[in-house]
Amino acid sequence: MVKMASTEEQDRKIVLEFCHLLEKSKQLFNGLRDLPQYGHRQWQAYFGRTFDVYTKLWKFQQQHRLVLDSKGRAYYSRAIKEDRPDLMVKKLRYYARFIVVCLLLKKMKLVRELVIELERQIQEYTTTYEPEDQLEWSLVLEEIKGFIKAESAVAVLHADTNPIVLSHRLSPLTTPPCERTPHMTLSLQEILIVGSACEQAKFSELTMDMFRMLQTLEREPTDAMHPMIGHPMAHGGPHDASPAASRMPPYGVPGSKGKC
Repeated sequence: MVKMASTEEQDRKIVLEFCHLLEKSKQLFNGLRDLPQYGHRQWQAYFGRTFDVYTKLWKFQQQHRLVLDSKGRAYYSRAIKEDRPDLMVKKLRYYARFIVVCLLLKKMKLVRELVIELERQIQEYTTTYEPEDQLEWSLVLEEIKGFIKAESAVAVLHADTNPIVLSHRLSPLTTPPCERTPHMTLSLQEILIVGSACEQAKFSELTMDMFRMLQTLEREPTDAMHPMIGHPMAHGGPHDASPAASRMPPYGVPGSKGKC
């Protein structure tokens, strides 16, 4: 009896921690989304915090999947009886948001894992709740899959056929030194990026040309330079570079009224 009570208490703590991380991730994402699209120089710290919390939430969910799945089934079972499909829509929108964040950070391995999970969640949602929403969410899924395929269309191989991780970001290795003098005080602080083609791969409002320009105009983090110089499979595989945070415009997904 004591052991059962102890297990229930542990499960309760896991659920409470999950709810805390979920609520914190929502607050940070909403705050990031509401930042001005340009003219605001403090966005990078917000973006980094948002990514850290979403990553922590995702890892926590994987580590405690059995407990959370059990509690989640009970929760959504009540939602079915109460006819609350909006709860599942929130879950799908969470995955879409996290994919956007990982895309801009170019965490492509994590993006692929999230896409697989999103596909499973969409199937569960449309089977249980709203079959007529299948087409709309399938389009979202096809969009992100097409974007990933286009992003990795060209692969550079080493002599031993292993893919090489390339980064076009600014770094001391790719940027010539600029000597600071009293007459040389200019510095690049803000950039406004506009897509130039309408018929191209995109995920929501993020077009491929804008995505590549964002990746090029950001500086390479110091801690990310060393693994990229080393083994060609650094960062967990090809196209899994982990650049600094990029500017994130508002992204729309089904049920979000233009923004997720």
